[in-house]
Amino acid sequence: MREMTMTKLGRAHSAAQAEQMMLSVVYIVRYPGLRSEGIHAWWDSKGIRAGHRNSGLEGERRSREGTAEAAVGPTSSALLSSPLPMLCSMDSSSPTQTTVLHWNPEQMAAYQLALIVRNHNVENFEFLVTRQRRPSEQKFEGLPYIDKELWDLPSARLSRIDESGLIMSPISEDNEGSVSLGKSVSSSMQKLGLKGFDVVDAISQIQAQVAPPGVHMTPWRYWKLVEESEYGPGPPLHTVIFMTDFFIDKSEVPGGGEWLDSQTTMDVLIQWGAHSRRIGPLAALAASTHVPDGLVANFESIHGQEYPPGIVVLPMRSIIPKPFGKTNLVILSPSNLSGQCGETLSNHAATGDVMICDPGCIGAAQAELAHIVKSLPRKLLVFLTHHHYDHIDGLPVVRKNNSEAVLVASEATFRRMGKATKGFNCITVEGGSKVLISGHELEIISAPGHTDGHLAIYDSATGTLVVGDHCLGQGSSLLDPSSGGNLQDYLLTTRRLLDLGPHYLVPMHGRPNLWPAHMLCGYIKHREAREAKILKAIQGGARTAYEITSTAYADTPASLWPQALNNVILHVEHLNDNKKLPKDFSLENFERSSRSPFLLKCLPAVTKYVLWAPWVHFTSSSMSTVISRVSVAVLLGAVALYWAKRKL
Repeated sequence: MREMTMTKLGRAHSAAQAEQMMLSVVYIVRYPGLRSEGIHAWWDSKGIRAGHRNSGLEGERRSREGTAEAAVGPTSSALLSSPLPMLCSMDSSSPTQTTVLHWNPEQMAAYQLALIVRNHNVENFEFLVTRQRRPSEQKFEGLPYIDKELWDLPSARLSRIDESGLIMSPISEDNEGSVSLGKSVSSSMQKLGLKGFDVVDAISQIQAQVAPPGVHMTPWRYWKLVEESEYGPGPPLHTVIFMTDFFIDKSEVPGGGEWLDSQTTMDVLIQWGAHSRRIGPLAALAASTHVPDGLVANFESIHGQEYPPGIVVLPMRSIIPKPFGKTNLVILSPSNLSGQCGETLSNHAATGDVMICDPGCIGAAQAELAHIVKSLPRKLLVFLTHHHYDHIDGLPVVRKNNSEAVLVASEATFRRMGKATKGFNCITVEGGSKVLISGHELEIISAPGHTDGHLAIYDSATGTLVVGDHCLGQGSSLLDPSSGGNLQDYLLTTRRLLDLGPHYLVPMHGRPNLWPAHMLCGYIKHREAREAKILKAIQGGARTAYEITSTAYADTPASLWPQALNNVILHVEHLNDNKKLPKDFSLENFERSSRSPFLLKCLPAVTKYVLWAPWVHFTSSSMSTVISRVSVAVLLGAVALYWAKRKL
């Protein structure tokens, strides 16, 4: 592989130097002549990752690997708060090849610096929180939904600099104190093995949030390193938290910062609906010494996140393909937190001491699941949002380690699971059903769209909504028409979830979202925009599945049109249900054209990609994977030749 030079912030790094910084040199191959802004294939200099990426599907078809997610194309609001740094320069010898230097999520996490500012003027533990920036100031026309303000610890992203770890920010009178403080903070971070960050810049950003110039503050003391779970796609965001004391009152805090004590923090977290603001996870952690013990202490070997108190999210390896690769196991144990009555009432469909949601893990993760199940109370409820394998593969482990566990799901989900329910007691629920967990009431939400029997579960006390596959941590969910999934139900469900006004949204793939209204409104607008393109193509004369798909997805490589067809079918059905299709449009002819005629027209592009993919993936794939890909390519090539001869 050739030596190439990349540039960032005026500093040049060779590929070898980049590898010393634990970065990857990635070769991006673009198909000439295609109208697409996406990455079509890449492989890195270490042979660690390889995959396929295209931005044209805008969420329906995200990258199979998270490594280049931030290189090009749109990303969802879930990742706006944690973009991946990257470098990009064109190789002058080939106008179709781009070299990108970026973080590899399996090698390098992103980091941020946070600060607990204690009020030195009071005896009780009181700390400062600041208003967090919304993911976007964009207003969604026709959707009058907005998230409540979120307050959390002041923080700033730590930018990567030269691998020597030297402080690179220019020294001036304004940041001279930050430079001095930066040396102390850098020293503490280096003891954790963290170096190569522009600490001075992060400190300056935090100081601007919390204190005017000249305010006396004690030296920053290291408190804790908080490692985010690897939700995927993209790297986790770890937080290095320091602590300081300020001799300052509220009136001197810029930007409307507020002082919180631990009791107020707890009240907002477990009864958020009664308050006009929300408290973020870092502030919750700062008050954790005054919060009742949660579940995380019981699972020290498993990297999960408990927020709000009593709700734990554990991403676990499952059969779901990249870019996620994991299904979130959610543990709900909100006992003794909200003060609700603990008596069993006749109007509750099910009762238990603890609930887990969607145990869909495989392989080594099942040993972790076994450990969790053994650690939980015997009176265990297992809530299933739907029947797909990546949500139920861990059920045999649950049954083996707790024969008293009870399954809770919709009638349609149980019907499609078949023998997977064998050995379990099953309770069928529907939208509006209530379950009682150690005296704490949760509501079942009917959420069809992804499948017809899809459910969500809502904790109104903490504002936590577990949405299954209706939402993803990044991108938008694919709907499953073979299981009754359809766009009409999906859009109605999305508006129903918006009406709940949740504070915290937990998908089963990807990181949880602190801005639910923004995400759900974005889903509606995204689907509406895609449907408008499809309708415009039809009004322009497109009648067959190939004509509509190739027009509406003109910004997408033809090799991905078979995946896009699923969305086209759902949108055409939705247009038909709403009587928006032209009178001369034949739904029967469209459905007929979406089968073999469509696949045959896409075959040359798909074959070209599959023939190329093995060599793109060669440096990061096992030989068996390469052989299997080549075999598929040969088979597709043979079919293409046979079809061509018949046409002749």
